[in-house]
Amino acid sequence: MAEQKLLSMLPEEFRPTYREILTIPDPEVRALVKAADKLSAYLKCVEELKAGNLEFKKAGEQTYEALRQNPLPALAYFMERFLPGFHLTLDELQGSGDEIFGQTTLDLTSGKDRTDDSRSHIWKGRYTAMKAIVTVIGKDQVGITAAVCSLLAQHSINILDISQTILQEYFTMVMLVDTTACDKSIVEISQLLEDAGRERNLSIRIQREDIFNAMHRI
Repeated sequence: MAEQKLLSMLPEEFRPTYREILTIPDPEVRALVKAADKLSAYLKCVEELKAGNLEFKKAGEQTYEALRQNPLPALAYFMERFLPGFHLTLDELQGSGDEIFGQTTLDLTSGKDRTDDSRSHIWKGRYTAMKAIVTVIGKDQVGITAAVCSLLAQHSINILDISQTILQEYFTMVMLVDTTACDKSIVEISQLLEDAGRERNLSIRIQREDIFNAMHRI
């Protein structure tokens, strides 16, 4: 077990002291700790996906499914009442508790009624980003702006502001967009933009505005 492996890595004289800390004899407490550890891993995936890091998508899906299979009532309660709040933006968290943790939790992902499994609606990667920043970088070529704008328009993403420059043969564009009416999550849009960029040998990324600002704040 993990705690035994950790203990074996300690000097012999330290093991009796740390054995009481690392080992959990009560099976109920052990189950809670293991569930909390799995939940922490899932929330890490949520935060990474909200930042547009698609490498955590598969891990998030697998971890969420493991949480769904866990029968602990305490975990089910947390996932039902509190987990939806972790999918919201700072602006959305300004809403009342009822809006965040009440009936609207039914619509946080797909906008549909809850299924028989009351927790199944939480993991869909649906994060309403409101405002976001789209960046495009690569060698200049005909049709870049039109292609990106067309893709955004297809998914009801409104362009609020746009700036583009060309330095020698390199093209850079930054867009401020509104995703309020978007029919997909920011994770799904990020994948679509990434795929479109790959076809043109461009780097096209989207990030929520608050995360973008935090990353570039001096």
